[in-house]
Amino acid sequence: MRKLALISTVAIVAAASCLVALAGQPVDITRPAAADGTVSIEFLAGSVRVVGWDRAEVQVTGVLDDSVEEFDFSTSGSRTSIEIVPAEHSHRMPGETDLEIHIPSTSELDVETVSARISVKAVTGEISVESISGEIAIEGAVVEVDASTVSGSVNITADELLRNVSVESVSGTTTLVGPLSPKGSFDFETVSGKIEMRIPAGTSAEFDLETFSGEIDNEFGQKAERSSFLPAKSLSFSLGNGEAEVSIESFSGRIVLRKM
Repeated sequence: MRKLALISTVAIVAAASCLVALAGQPVDITRPAAADGTVSIEFLAGSVRVVGWDRAEVQVTGVLDDSVEEFDFSTSGSRTSIEIVPAEHSHRMPGETDLEIHIPSTSELDVETVSARISVKAVTGEISVESISGEIAIEGAVVEVDASTVSGSVNITADELLRNVSVESVSGTTTLVGPLSPKGSFDFETVSGKIEMRIPAGTSAEFDLETFSGEIDNEFGQKAERSSFLPAKSLSFSLGNGEAEVSIESFSGRIVLRKM
């Protein structure tokens, strides 16, 4: 495995380059990538679908928006960078850049966008996503997620044990569906967005839930306590042996716990 990684890294260095693409043109490029490297994606608007596969390659396909001035697909060591740069003097926000990007499934993924829709599937490495208003959907054998958004929704659906999840939002809805690792840590913060977790009845976790003016709906039975002097509500309880740690904080958003 180490030998293969070394060969991939050498190939990446040799292939490193920057591509300037014409606006409105289709893209179909494949380059070598380290199996356990980092893939970084940056662009403003449109949509991107990232899919993990078992090849030591990164493939980008799709169509660039008319406002795009430069498409940068470069590699340096074990890092692959994909950046879409709008025209400096464009009078409108870029809109219809739609990409599908295949990456090694064990890659670390880092995505930054303003309003693009982001979909991630079958990536088992650490996933980090930042967006202002774009929707974020992550599914498959996901293990670690760090997501932040202002008004966009965050939806995480896991097939395997989630180990670490951190989500921050202002008004976007956050939904997590899947089993929690007993050694996991799960932190959610929002101002007015709804936070919902759907987890197995046999989950082993310690829960600490707080909201100032929102509601707490717990299908596992325990009821929230209201503060004597403020409208704030809180709920702390354990399931099973209380192994995983779950912390949810909201100002006015609703907190919901459901059984799968």
